[in-house]
Amino acid sequence: MLKNYKRLQNGLIKQIERKPFVYDPEYISIYNKYGDARIKMAWLRMGYINGVVGMPSSLIDIGYGNGDFLRAAREFTECYGHDINEYPIPEGCSFVDDWKNFDVDVMTFFDVIEHIPDISFVKDLKAKYIVISVPNCHYESDQWFESWKHRKPDEHLWHFNEQSLINFMNENGYIYLNISHIEDAIRKNDEEKPNIITGIFQKI
Repeated sequence: MLKNYKRLQNGLIKQIERKPFVYDPEYISIYNKYGDARIKMAWLRMGYINGVVGMPSSLIDIGYGNGDFLRAAREFTECYGHDINEYPIPEGCSFVDDWKNFDVDVMTFFDVIEHIPDISFVKDLKAKYIVISVPNCHYESDQWFESWKHRKPDEHLWHFNEQSLINFMNENGYIYLNISHIEDAIRKNDEEKPNIITGIFQKI
């Protein structure tokens, strides 16, 4: 294992020491460069949720970024969002400050949970369903991990594979309904193995 990383019993890989990382408007705006692909991603994610749990009555997107997903979701359900940045939330959606105590049908974390220093809060969330997408860490070797494009020290603090994501959610009171790599239809990299894990979990 590389220095400053630790593999937990559930398989999660954690960065031990970290420096503060700034999520400013410039960081958020990098997603705008993807053009039509980012709109397709938003609708792909919404379709995936509908296909697994049906159309939710309410939804909150944590780390909504430039708001693409919420703009798709608001066509079908009551939408809320939270972000640490001041990027404006899309029209027709409501910003929620105390999101950890927010009672909602579906809570989504698209490319978000790996950034949060303490992820133990998951066990206390009030949502019926949690949707998570994270980079898929195969950890073939220390050399592979050191050069892996998703490692991103100080930005990505947690690294998951399919089983460690399931284990983590099980430990925190959820069963998994579906694990997929649907985002690879848009976000596939040059490796043969899946690039992004997307999972939907139900609170027990």
